[in-house]
Amino acid sequence: MLTIPKLALPHLRTAVDAEMTRLAAIGALPETQWPDDFDLNDEPIFSDILSCLTESFEQGSEAVDLGSGKYNWFLTMLIPGHVVANLQMLSRDEVEALRRVYNQWPVQSAPFPHDI
Repeated sequence: MLTIPKLALPHLRTAVDAEMTRLAAIGALPETQWPDDFDLNDEPIFSDILSCLTESFEQGSEAVDLGSGKYNWFLTMLIPGHVVANLQMLSRDEVEALRRVYNQWPVQSAPFPHDI
């Protein structure tokens, strides 16, 4: 179970939606053009995550049960890239809210930017 501050929730939904769009675009390519790390099974995982985030958003809840450590990992690995890509639009409070979510399930291969 992750605790997701209300300031972070819309950003996480945006990050997951963007990742699903990216994966769909790759999946539409011929298989010979897929990157080595592409997996067709990732898009349904992100779809499940988006459903959980949307449900929590609609209920006004900060508790999000993704049901799996793998799902937590998939969500938190998106946070650093989202922060870097959107830094000019994020308030300090939003960055800190995203950092709090990330710190619950840090991903070594995608560290949170330290200089922010």
